[in-house]
Amino acid sequence: MDKPKISRKGVEEMIKILESGEDPTSKKIRKIKREAQKNVMKMFSVDGNKSDNNNE
Repeated sequence: MDKPKISRKGVEEMIKILESGEDPTSKKIRKIKREAQKNVMKMFSVDGNKSDNNNE
């Protein structure tokens, strides 16, 4: 299996935030982390929606 790829846009957003010196706990960074976690979950599940519901 290939390693999951990190989206270029996400990386660029993180770099921009780090360079701007914003507080790392800002809402925007938390939002980006949440999006990243969702994307990772989608990558590891065949269908992002079904796998979450069937594992209960």
